[in-house]
Amino acid sequence: LQDAVQALQAAQAQRQQLAVLPLQRQQLHDLTQEMQQLQTEMQGCDRQLAQIPTLQTTLQEIETQLQQLQDPKGHLKVLQQQLRQREQLQVRLTQLQQNRDQILQKLAQIDEQWSAFAELDTQFEAQQAQMQTHNTDYQQYLRHREQANSFRQIGPQKEQVQAEIAQMQEELQRLKAQLQQVQQDYDPQDFLTLNEQLAQLKQTRDQLQGGLSPKQAQLRDLEKQLKARTDIAQQQERDRSLLGQKQQMLQFIGDARHIFNQSGPRITRYYLAEVSLTADKLFRELLNRDEVTLEWTEDYEIRVKERGYWRSFKSLSGGEQMCAALAVRLALLRVLADIDIAFFDEPTTNMDQQRRQQLAEAISNLKAFRQLIVISHDDTFETVTEHSIRVERQPV
Repeated sequence: LQDAVQALQAAQAQRQQLAVLPLQRQQLHDLTQEMQQLQTEMQGCDRQLAQIPTLQTTLQEIETQLQQLQDPKGHLKVLQQQLRQREQLQVRLTQLQQNRDQILQKLAQIDEQWSAFAELDTQFEAQQAQMQTHNTDYQQYLRHREQANSFRQIGPQKEQVQAEIAQMQEELQRLKAQLQQVQQDYDPQDFLTLNEQLAQLKQTRDQLQGGLSPKQAQLRDLEKQLKARTDIAQQQERDRSLLGQKQQMLQFIGDARHIFNQSGPRITRYYLAEVSLTADKLFRELLNRDEVTLEWTEDYEIRVKERGYWRSFKSLSGGEQMCAALAVRLALLRVLADIDIAFFDEPTTNMDQQRRQQLAEAISNLKAFRQLIVISHDDTFETVTEHSIRVERQPV
């Protein structure tokens, strides 16, 4: 009873271990897949690490070219400032030309108006001389006023003429004042200076326009080069960041590989122990003897303990060797595949009648598997099987 209790406790412990086994197997499968992925990524990291010297050489060439350009952005700003000044000078030049045209137009108008009154002084002097010439007649007229009354119709004409003369004198004074003001405002030296400035501005404009197209083309080329080098710098920064990530991943892979290498022997010992325990149970069931013990060692050797003594696989009898080998194979199937169904395909090949009978009896003693299926041309198993299916070839 104590042996049965101990066996029951051992069986319960083994059942608990078997319950955990699917999870451990899934973890092992996940670790294997993850290790394969990490190996693939590590190969990609190695290829990228091999490209780092090329990227560094390219970066040095780009920095050297930037130094040779001698601050293209500064030259661009100076040219843009000159262009803005040129526009201001062009506006100033346009204003000066408009002022000059207005002054010339006013001078032409004054000359035209002055030409109309060029003979006014002569006419006035002629009138004065005529008045002096007719002064005697005028005095005589005064003396003969009564006689002059008959000529009253001449009076309104005279007043009209005198009013016209006074108006013309006022216009003459106004034109003289305007001419004097224009002469004061007009400076020939300023006019010459403005003409010289205009000529210089035109020359500067032509020079700037002549050199603007090459500068603009050079500016576009510099902008393209700057953009390309900026893209290269950004790509290099991304490569550096990616390199850091890959290095961290490589470190993680190394750590995982180290852990996996260390855990491999432990997993092997664990599975060997599980297979050995399961094989021991199956071996006792196959032999239908509880006093024997089977062990599968770390060297993958099979030994059997009977009556306190260990025996190697070679020292076992033929039936014991067959049961021991069968127990280990079934234990591997049970532990690694976690199934309780087994198939036997021609298990009695090259066996004599005695060994075939022993194998059939051993298989019939198995209780750890829910179902056993034997495929054989031999009818030895018909006495120990629950169901038999016979397949025969029908003649055509």
